[in-house]
Amino acid sequence: MFDIDLMNKSGLQKILSKASVNNNTQKHDLIFGDLDSSENQGTGPYSNLTLEDSESSPFSLVIVILILSTFVSLGIFKFNEEISVPDFSSYFTVSDISNIEVAKSLIIGFLSNSEKIGYLNSIAIDKNLDININVNKISDLNLKARELDFFNIIEDEEFYNASFNVPLDINKSDVDIDIILLDLLNEYENRLDVFLRADGQAIYFTSNGKIIYDILDQLIFIKPISISKNSNKHFTLKFPY
Repeated sequence: MFDIDLMNKSGLQKILSKASVNNNTQKHDLIFGDLDSSENQGTGPYSNLTLEDSESSPFSLVIVILILSTFVSLGIFKFNEEISVPDFSSYFTVSDISNIEVAKSLIIGFLSNSEKIGYLNSIAIDKNLDININVNKISDLNLKARELDFFNIIEDEEFYNASFNVPLDINKSDVDIDIILLDLLNEYENRLDVFLRADGQAIYFTSNGKIIYDILDQLIFIKPISISKNSNKHFTLKFPY
């Protein structure tokens, strides 16, 4: 009576499509890419990451070392700016101070220093400088390093018998003693702060430490000279003629 084309029904086509699928058919995973490399797919990404890390690690290490080196260098430079390194070269330098300069320094020290005057007994100048003193404390002398080279100590129960002996070995043999003495007499005989006297063997100058040193500076190394202490302010210089 009616011709019905069942194959044209969309619903029937869906049913037939489902029915044509075998239920026992196994499911398979979808694989993209080269099938030959599928066995390494499980470890491939990790291997690539390890390779990249191994290649970048030395480079990163070099960068870190450079950065640390920069900071260390800057730190050392700053350290050297803030902290000065002591200079030890002066401890190994040989002193070129002559014995004459040491002798003059010692003589001036004992003639002009009110504290050292109290320790002084006598000063004698010939080929050597000899200074004899009595002192309770060696530290009271405040000696320089070069002066200590000529310092001798004899210990006593109450004080120290000490002395300086400085080799000089100088002789002014070509001077005219009479002219030097005449100049000194003309300069000091009328001064109230200088007392002059003479005997058959020597001429004596008595005054303060500064004037005695000025006189000594003109007579030194000509003949043996001795200086004795009269008080804490006055000394007597003896010059033989």
